[in-house]
Amino acid sequence: MAEQNPLRHQVEQELQASDWFVKFKTWGIFLQNLKDKVPLTQLCQVRWITSSDEVVIHCPNPEIRTALERQSSQIQQLQGPAQRIIIRCSDYPELVL
Repeated sequence: MAEQNPLRHQVEQELQASDWFVKFKTWGIFLQNLKDKVPLTQLCQVRWITSSDEVVIHCPNPEIRTALERQSSQIQQLQGPAQRIIIRCSDYPELVL
């Protein structure tokens, strides 16, 4: 197939080697790992803030926030590429890990 479309092959190789793509793959692995190892995060909205390399976990209710707070050391161990991880829940102060 590379012989049939050498330009496409070249662009794909350049993309695979790009810093952006490597960063994107690293973050994808980290976020999947977070959801796998801390299952409660699957009930939350988890966002990667690309401009600051932060992860914001929006909890749907105070019970999940409390449970995630109890697991904060486990979450910190998974921090990976994140500069910091922030747990948010309405009417509660942010928990910064």
